[in-house]
Amino acid sequence: LPKGFNPFGFWPTSPSAPPAPKSPETVTAESTIVYYTPWNSTQTQQLKDKYEKTLTPKLEPLGNVKNVHAKDEDSHFALVYTITHTDCSKVKSTLKKYKDENSPTVWKTSTKCS
Repeated sequence: LPKGFNPFGFWPTSPSAPPAPKSPETVTAESTIVYYTPWNSTQTQQLKDKYEKTLTPKLEPLGNVKNVHAKDEDSHFALVYTITHTDCSKVKSTLKKYKDENSPTVWKTSTKCS
């Protein structure tokens, strides 16, 4: 018999590979950055522009910044970023660094990924 010939017609099958985990760059992150600045609806646009100028350039290399909006978070000014095609752990580490570097102004950050 030729080498490798199986008279029963059964070929050894390798177990099917587990499904690949979602590529980290396919995640959407929603990040909230809460500042110590008190919420003041008359200053929303001015504050949004000011904080976006420093933070957006740090987040843009990580994915597509789709949306940024300001909100009142526990009576503090907060920015909410939606970033698509990103890596969740990179967003979290970038925001942690941003908070550490801006500790007098940044109260807390949180990121939810899906």
